[in-house]
Amino acid sequence: MARNWERLPLYSNSYPPLLFSYEPSSEGYEVFLTDLGHVWSESLSHKQIIDRAAKDDTSIDPSQDEDQYSVLLQKINDALHGSKGCLLYT
Repeated sequence: MARNWERLPLYSNSYPPLLFSYEPSSEGYEVFLTDLGHVWSESLSHKQIIDRAAKDDTSIDPSQDEDQYSVLLQKINDALHGSKGCLLYT
């Protein structure tokens, strides 16, 4: 399956350009990051996302219901795309 790669909006010129691919679903998510020399990835299941949110004490509780799960995945998407009100710290 072909991936949709997008440029990661970094707010510093001290890093090389990075590309990412983010694919959320009701079963989990996959995220890939590359500097065109290396590729890093993370793939989490629905349960692993809920466990990570609990461990990191997120303000959004994806274990509450599917709506909150979707909100969390959307917030991750917003951060990766540099949406208004989101900052990506490196």
